[in-house]
Amino acid sequence: MKSLLHPDLDQLWTADPSVLTAARIKRALNKPDSISTISMEKAVEVRVAFIGSFTLDTIRDTFEIACLHEGIRPAAFLGQYKQYPQELLDPTSALYQHKPDITFLHLDPRSVFGAAYEMGSAEGKGGQGASLNDMADAFLSRLIGLAEQFSTHDAGILVIHNLDEPAYDFMGIHASSDGSVTAAVCYFNAELLRRTREFSRVYVLNYNRVASKVGKDIANDEKLRLLGSFCVGHAAVPSLVHQQIGYVKAVKGLTRKCTVLDLDNTLWGGIIGEDGFDGIALGSTPPGNAFVEFQRTLLGFYRRGVILAVCSRNNPDDALQVLRNHPDQILREEHFAALDISWDDKALGIMRIAKSLNIGLDSLVFIDDDTHNRALVREALPQVLTLELPQDPSLYRRALLQLNDFEVLALTQEDRQRGRMYAAERAREATRTSSTNLDDFLLALETRVQIRPVDAFAVPRVSQLTQRTNQFNMTTRRYTPADIEQFGADPNKKVLCLSVSDKYGDSGLVGVAIVNGGPKVWEIDTLLMSCRVLGRRIENAFLWDIAQRANDAGASEIRGEVIFTPKNLPAREFYTQMGFAVVESNEAHAIYLAKVAELVKSKPVGVTFE
Repeated sequence: MKSLLHPDLDQLWTADPSVLTAARIKRALNKPDSISTISMEKAVEVRVAFIGSFTLDTIRDTFEIACLHEGIRPAAFLGQYKQYPQELLDPTSALYQHKPDITFLHLDPRSVFGAAYEMGSAEGKGGQGASLNDMADAFLSRLIGLAEQFSTHDAGILVIHNLDEPAYDFMGIHASSDGSVTAAVCYFNAELLRRTREFSRVYVLNYNRVASKVGKDIANDEKLRLLGSFCVGHAAVPSLVHQQIGYVKAVKGLTRKCTVLDLDNTLWGGIIGEDGFDGIALGSTPPGNAFVEFQRTLLGFYRRGVILAVCSRNNPDDALQVLRNHPDQILREEHFAALDISWDDKALGIMRIAKSLNIGLDSLVFIDDDTHNRALVREALPQVLTLELPQDPSLYRRALLQLNDFEVLALTQEDRQRGRMYAAERAREATRTSSTNLDDFLLALETRVQIRPVDAFAVPRVSQLTQRTNQFNMTTRRYTPADIEQFGADPNKKVLCLSVSDKYGDSGLVGVAIVNGGPKVWEIDTLLMSCRVLGRRIENAFLWDIAQRANDAGASEIRGEVIFTPKNLPAREFYTQMGFAVVESNEAHAIYLAKVAELVKSKPVGVTFE
């Protein structure tokens, strides 16, 4: 995503992403041409609310500048000082009137424990000292009540920041024992995670990790706290905002799906074509252990659903020998959904990878140790996120973990199996190549589809597909798990899930339809499908099934809409190809209408319904 700031201001932020820089840029934004009006109109907007128990102005201001730098248009609401309980409880509050996509609730440990945070206990009835855990439980009970009230509103997601463990504890070397502030904060954080799991729209941001990363003394600036109730030190604000924008990307479908990796001096030390199989640095001792740890981290991303691919200027036989046979190689050939190993430039290789995986260039992260290759890709393919890799391989892992571009609101079974699914896709492609026509290919695949109403198990995946699917997505409306639950309970709506399998494996839940079922006309609110399964008439089968259900319900027409976006070009002709007529069209969208009786006549060949 291209920055919305003037290049000079953007360079200022890139060089020093700090609270002071954010304040300087905010002042400059009042000047003409500091922001491109045209770019702002086209940019994705996120509506955010900041509420909490301390002063949040600097966090809000820094967040806004960081969003503009990321190409996101922020609309921020700042709650009143310490008024978050009233704002969450009052259905007419300014918070709910703002209609936020995300509400960040910031908590200070002193709001939970009061003076006991310094003393370690509080006087209760009869002079008995109340335990810190009791105080934590009492606060958590009130907090869960607020979360319950929030969940009754159509107000996006609530992100509660947990508490940071104190840098110093009055109990000294006994700080980890029961009854200490440190132990109480750990208890609070664990219970906060446990008790919020029942809410589909409530998440916990690990602020304790943010504070630990930047340093507790920096994160807790005592002077700022005592002078102005700023409970996040200015030096820690950019790191906190970076975590918050991860939620923005997840909610708005702006996350990346695939990491494209170089090989020489990226996955191993040295150049395989010059140093040979036994000469590259890869093993349990320095410098090879840095590359092993980097690969282990990549394997962790692979297991949570990030696609891995290789783009390397190399001799294929040399490179594949390492991937297949080196004893210390963590990532094997089967972990990669695409292997582009040739002597072409990296930009061409990356474009081939995107095409073979049927995903957009803006879904890719490119990792290469070579500064020339990184500059080439940034210039030729600005949609691709090119990671600025450190020169020291021991820092590769940290650079990867700092990215907030792979975040999702829920990890599903499909995420965990995605790597295997793409490996199976390579086998399908081999079958496609050997087939003489589409019918032969589809018959050889033995494709089976299952279409069913959404259930509790499928809700996270259905929500995720609405947030992340861009190409074959008619309306690109983004829905949270709570939205899907609400639609599923509405007798006037149909939420249908499509799962696909064939002789090469199970592709999982890959399609979603949300339909408003009127007595005579069914209106398709959402129709989408993962790009992995396009081109196999599965999308045709999905629409046929919808038409069959409409026919059984006595409806005579189906109405569809396409909201035009830069990414959903593959979806725009689908309705006309399926026999719909255009009844309304302008630059923003088109409305289509078809007779149910005509649609049910065209049951697709080569797809078996289960």
